[in-house]
Order: sequence, then C-alpha cells, then structure tokens
Amino acid sequence: MTQELQEDLLPLFPLPVVLYPDMHLPLHVFEARYREMIGFCLETATEFGVTLAREESIASVGCSAAVLKVVKEHPNGEFDILSVGVRRFEIEEVVNEKAYLQAFVRYIEDSPSTEAGETSDIIDAKIDEIFAILGVLVRRADAVEKLRKEVDMGRGCASYIIADKMGFDLEDRQRILELCSELERLDTILEILARASETVARRSRPGEMTSGANGKHKHA
Repeated sequence: MTQELQEDLLPLFPLPVVLYPDMHLPLHVFEARYREMIGFCLETATEFGVTLAREESIASVGCSAAVLKVVKEHPNGEFDILSVGVRRFEIEEVVNEKAYLQAFVRYIEDSPSTEAGETSDIIDAKIDEIFAILGVLVRRADAVEKLRKEVDMGRGCASYIIADKMGFDLEDRQRILELCSELERLDTILEILARASETVARRSRPGEMTSGANGKHKHA
C-alpha cells in the first residue's frame, strides 16, 4: 500500500517530461506565467510540481522540484535554472486562481518492504540483469559503465537513475514514476528492455542509449 504524507498546495509546471526524485532538470523559463511562478518559488523557497503534459490533460502523478540555482538571467526577463526532483505527489484538486496552475496534492512514498535483506538481494539481482541486457543493446560500453557507476554510488533509487538516462518513451517513464515499489519499477524496466530486445532482434541491429531529460534544457 502507498504511504501518504500531508496534503499541500503546489504550483504546477506541466512539461513534456517526466521528472524523478533526486534527478536534475535544467529549464529555460520564458513564459511570463512561469517566470512569475519560479520567482515565487525562489522568494519563498517553495517547491513546484513537474507533471507530464499530455495533449488535453496532465498526468495526475508528478514529482515536486526544488530550484538548486539560477544559472543565467536574460535581459528580457527569461532565465535558466537548474532544478532537482524531490518527492512524488498525486493531484487531489486543481486550483485556477493564478496565471499558472496550482493543485492540492498528496505526497506519496514507496510501500515499506517487509523483508529488507531478502528484498535487497532481489533488487541487486534485477539490477545485474538490467545491465546484462544493456551490455547487449547499447553500442557504447563506456556509457553503460558510467551508468553502472552512478547506480552503484547509490544517489537515489537505481530505477530512477536508469529510467532517467534511458530513452524510454514518456508514457513508460510515467508508468515507472507511478509505481510504489523499487522491485516493481525494476521489473517494468526489464519489461521495457525486453520489448527493445525483441525489436532489435527483428531489425537485426543494435539500439543506442539516449539521454533522457537530464542534461538538456527544456523550454517552458
């Protein structure tokens, strides 16, 4: 069962991106309403909510973000920021009182594990399985090695680190975000990689690992 934390009113920043906790997201903020929103967040040390923007709606589960620093302020009022994912949330009610969207959200955490030691062993085995597949799918061995080092350093959940760096489509990334168990997230990544392996086998050529949201400016 999902653990729920307190409800909060959060400014929303719908984007064509899925953000994960502890992952970085550079943003170029140019729309007036979002300049206002980020300005408010900077003044009040408030988080903002990144939620996947779909054609006619937004995802109900997103990730809050904190501004780490303002990278550059432009003469026309636009600015570049570096933000980091903090915690997942589920939208309870959207509020339309300002130029930008806000929502009452309920923060969510992973379900507690009942057998921590056993679960840790299973997680390690699944991570090894993922990297065994990546070793076949990805042309650049150095990219796989770099990703493995990031996972081994343990700065955040392994599933989030892997999903953030891989070129999964947005709906797959969103599905991973919504899961409340590291085992479930790793199983989902294995499922996605299995699909990729089947595609590669059909086309008789290897795939390539591509960068996700991390390291690219997202125009907003």
